[in-house]
Amino acid sequence: MLKKVLFTLAGLWMILGCVGCATNTPETPGPEDDTIQKKVFIVTFDTLGGTAIEQIKVEEGKELQLPVTPTKEGHTFEGWFTDKECTKPFSDLKISSNITLYAKWKQNEVSVPLANTKVFMIGDSTCAYYDQATKDLDYYYQRAGFGTAISSYFKEEAEVVNLAVGGASSRSFATLEQYTTFTSSVSKGDYVIVAFGHNDEKKIDEKFATLEGNSKDKEGTFHYYLYKNFIKVAIDAGATPILATPIVRYDASGAYAEGSKYLHFMQEDASYGGGDYAEATRSLAASEGLALIDNTRLTAAKWKTSTPKEAMDYYGMITSTAIDGTHLNSYGAQMVGYMMAEAIKNSDSKLASYVKAEIKEPTKEEFLVVNPNYVEPTYQAPTSWSTLWGTKEEEWHASAFSYLKKDPKNNFKEYFDIKENSNDTITLSDKTDTQCGRFNSKGDGLLMYFRQLKVDADFTLEATMHVDEVKVANNSSGCGLMVRDDMYIDKYVAELNTNFLAVGALGMPFTSGDSKYSYVAFQREKVEALTRDKKDKVDSYLQAGDEVTLKIVKIDSTYSLYYNGNKTGVNYDLSLAGDDKEYIYVGLFVAGVTCTFSNITFTTN
Repeated sequence: MLKKVLFTLAGLWMILGCVGCATNTPETPGPEDDTIQKKVFIVTFDTLGGTAIEQIKVEEGKELQLPVTPTKEGHTFEGWFTDKECTKPFSDLKISSNITLYAKWKQNEVSVPLANTKVFMIGDSTCAYYDQATKDLDYYYQRAGFGTAISSYFKEEAEVVNLAVGGASSRSFATLEQYTTFTSSVSKGDYVIVAFGHNDEKKIDEKFATLEGNSKDKEGTFHYYLYKNFIKVAIDAGATPILATPIVRYDASGAYAEGSKYLHFMQEDASYGGGDYAEATRSLAASEGLALIDNTRLTAAKWKTSTPKEAMDYYGMITSTAIDGTHLNSYGAQMVGYMMAEAIKNSDSKLASYVKAEIKEPTKEEFLVVNPNYVEPTYQAPTSWSTLWGTKEEEWHASAFSYLKKDPKNNFKEYFDIKENSNDTITLSDKTDTQCGRFNSKGDGLLMYFRQLKVDADFTLEATMHVDEVKVANNSSGCGLMVRDDMYIDKYVAELNTNFLAVGALGMPFTSGDSKYSYVAFQREKVEALTRDKKDKVDSYLQAGDEVTLKIVKIDSTYSLYYNGNKTGVNYDLSLAGDDKEYIYVGLFVAGVTCTFSNITFTTN
């Protein structure tokens, strides 16, 4: 009985104990219960040579508080990574295991002071310096060269020495004082930027550099002069030569097409195979392993982003409308200098370190400046005639005038001469071997023996022309009969000035015999460039001793030109009442040659 009671009591105690458990013990620890231990993870920092950082313990579920950024001399900290190679960035701050983080470093660039150096600029008039206080005072936009403008884009450690000379070629530059300056002063560590092509293309003996057989080992070629006169001299002195192609000439069409004259591709003729002078510069740079600044393509690409009218703003302007399509103005020079500096900066050349860190493209507002001395020219019809040359009859007059290569001022007879011979012939002479009178794309400078007629008068002028002497043999020389819109009496006029028609010869034989053709009729219209019709191109050319018959006939507004009895091209219907609305001027002319005219007959209707 007692055993049974005890067993019952034990059972009750167990039941009561279990009930107490159910009511007083929670299923999970409460928030204030710290009797349950949490996991702790260790974060180790390997600074890989930087300042040491202690380990950090992080409880499971909590975020890592990153330590103070370590430092390492000569380096910049770039963050923590989970691998020693620092390819996997650490990003998850919730730590779930022991982890080692690695510091990534970037070595700072060591600033080494630049050594002082010279940058020699060698080239032609597109590169040359122009003192605008004394030069081109009659230009609307005065000329400027990129060889001077580029200096503003270099650091002060680079001294730009601009030795470029107007009219120079890779061949003729070696005969100049500036070449002696270059050869005597270039030294180790210097740079020499060589920019030729404009004048090398001209078939003038002292300047011309042919592309036929082009080789640095063949005298007379473009490669030969570039290498012998500049590249080798620079290398021998320990300097670095850099070649630059020529800037484009102005193309009124805006095309700037590869293979065009505007990009320095010279067309083949009977005596010369022609070729691409810009490409020749590229090929020499490639073969000699030299840096190249492709000014031809840089300027062509830039100019084509503008309209042809807008692209005129890069060039010198003779008047507000008449462009000098070769030479840059201050804005154009600055633009080319900027593009060259950009090309250098983006190249592998060590010269790149001398270009300023921040350079900006020039703007018209800052650099396109009208010459403050410019006065827009106005034509004044002659009220008196030359006192330098007498004439047999009051109706005939004489004058040297217009765009002369030299400015004779009042010394016209030093450069020109007119003789009224006893046998009723007239001899006109361009006396100097350096050519004062000339034709070019934008103007004409000549000696003329002429008559003044009412603009509506009909006439016939004919004469036999004998070539006595070719003083200067090039494509700017000419002679014959002319009718023109205006007349300047013994006056140097640099700006484009007239419309005219002429029959005779344009382009005399070169002294080297390169030219085998000439134009026998040519004109200028609407104050644009000189034009020639291929119909009037002949394979024979005038030279000393030759004699031809010439004639101009005007009926109403139509002009007919005759060469050796043959009518040239088509009838010209050309207005010659632009500048001088009352008169036209008809007569004999020469530029760069001496001719005697006989059998002169002049009739009016």
